[in-house]
Amino acid sequence: FRVGAIAAAVVLLVAAYFVLRPSANYNELQKAYFASRPYVDPPLKHISPQFASFKIDNKEGGELVHSTGSKLSVPPKAFVNSKGLPVEGDVTLHFREMHDFVDFFLSGIPMTYDSAGVEYTLESSGMIEVFAEQNGERLGLARDKTIGVELVSRVNVSPTLEMPKGFNIYKLDEESRNWVYTAVDRMSLIDENDRLPGLDNLADAPGEAFAEGFEVEMNALNLKLENEKRKIEQSIPVPVKPYKPQKASSDDYVFELDFSAFNKPNATGKLAEAQQELAQLYQEYDNMLWRLVPGVNVDPDRLKAQFAEVEDVSIAKADGAAYEIQLRKGNESISVLAEPVLTGSDYTKAVNDYQANLQEWQQKMAQRQQVLQEKIQAVEKSIAEERKALEEKFKLQLDTLRNKGLEADASNMVVQKAVVNRFQISSLGIWNCDRPLPPYMTQLTAKFVDDNGKTLSHLKGYLVDKDRNTIGTFYVADVARIRFNAKSEKLLWLVTPDGKIALFPSEGFKQVDKDAKDFTFTLRKIDKELKDEQDVREILYL
Repeated sequence: FRVGAIAAAVVLLVAAYFVLRPSANYNELQKAYFASRPYVDPPLKHISPQFASFKIDNKEGGELVHSTGSKLSVPPKAFVNSKGLPVEGDVTLHFREMHDFVDFFLSGIPMTYDSAGVEYTLESSGMIEVFAEQNGERLGLARDKTIGVELVSRVNVSPTLEMPKGFNIYKLDEESRNWVYTAVDRMSLIDENDRLPGLDNLADAPGEAFAEGFEVEMNALNLKLENEKRKIEQSIPVPVKPYKPQKASSDDYVFELDFSAFNKPNATGKLAEAQQELAQLYQEYDNMLWRLVPGVNVDPDRLKAQFAEVEDVSIAKADGAAYEIQLRKGNESISVLAEPVLTGSDYTKAVNDYQANLQEWQQKMAQRQQVLQEKIQAVEKSIAEERKALEEKFKLQLDTLRNKGLEADASNMVVQKAVVNRFQISSLGIWNCDRPLPPYMTQLTAKFVDDNGKTLSHLKGYLVDKDRNTIGTFYVADVARIRFNAKSEKLLWLVTPDGKIALFPSEGFKQVDKDAKDFTFTLRKIDKELKDEQDVREILYL
């Protein structure tokens, strides 16, 4: 158990034993409480999820690579609008990964699975959320299309096992408030050399308890590596890709805009950025025109009849090559999405300029990638050396146990292995790579109080079994029932009404007698403002 800056304030908590009697209908109370809450229920709503965003041409599709090494293989014409029609042009794909109990906690996504009336806990080897947008409109996935996913993650395994068994793919169905099984997870190890040295001769009994400190330190190294990679990525700006010029077509609704009408010297922010871009375009191309973005719900006849002449024009950048144009005349106004188009010699010149700019952009991207690769390789080398030292320390612990004749204890030490989960998604949303675990056998009647002895009630409680990559939730009643793995390292907490974490640390569970039926948990409120994910991790990864 490692004590950090925050943990120093978290003393071992004194818990008293009482004869507790839970309400006879506690299960019904718990069921009613969760039914009254949103199915996806983030506990700290001011901490927004962090998505990676990718641009992709819907006509061409392509492969998208996340900073973690995960991949999305998107087929051509994969995305459709609300009417089920394929969209044209660039689509913005938003993607996030969730890998550990902190991710699961902040997401508010339930990790339970009901099958034939039995509630299972889902142990995850990685979870994703993905959605697509174009011009502010949410898109769907075409019925005949699927996106291939290669999700890089880590799973807990015994050092004597090569591959964990029983992982499947589930899609979250918020309407039915359950996970839907879709397929078997095609999981594979990323690196066969990840296996620690000297483990092949150990007994074949899979373990349940983590090696003391090993999992915590390995997680810290993984987090350190991801943070360093993120810093490197952010330190080198991504060159802006030039937009391919568009040619006016007879099928388009095309109109002219007088640049002087919206060139406002005092403009700031997005208006100023748009004006600067357009000033260059108007300077280079004498006869630049505008066309309505295909699929935008604007009546061209109304636009022509009411807004051929206007009193005020403002313009701001939208997605891709589009701009949002606000037109006002008297008390009437209209907002349209339009993009610049060219004809004749202007279009020919623009294509030539685009080819030259594209080549320059590709060179800059290659240079950026080379610098990134060099810096990331240096960080990976440093972290690999730290991992090796940690593995040697772990091996020494195993050898010590083995030399004492404690072969079974040695085989019960669990390690993490890097894997890639391969599957296909047939719709956008939340997908999870899991295996269902039956209910834990140990059951305890519990009461929860703060460090002033005040009863905590009508809240959601969180319980983590550190042997399993999951998180359990329960209803904090005046007297409650909780289930857990008596042999594993655990962590319990709740979020107070004022948005703070009240914690019962892993060390506190040593006070729970193995034969106890009742226990009062005294939770220590951590008086720290939770501004972001890192603040939460500093508290929960003690």
